[in-house]
Amino acid sequence: MRQHLGGRAGIVQRGEGGAMGGAGVTVTAATVQRRRVLGEINTASKRAERKKERQAAQTGSENKRV
Repeated sequence: MRQHLGGRAGIVQRGEGGAMGGAGVTVTAATVQRRRVLGEINTASKRAERKKERQAAQTGSENKRV
């Protein structure tokens, strides 16, 4: 299942990665690298975005969502 990603998924193929084991790593590893190549968005800002969304969902206030 993981092989179609080819060279991009080297980490995953070697041993599923660390904290977020499993298929999730496969997707993120490929996505992050693809984005880096395109020069779109870096991992840190993506993580921050997700964090913001999570906080907004917890408080339930719509105006916090970007």
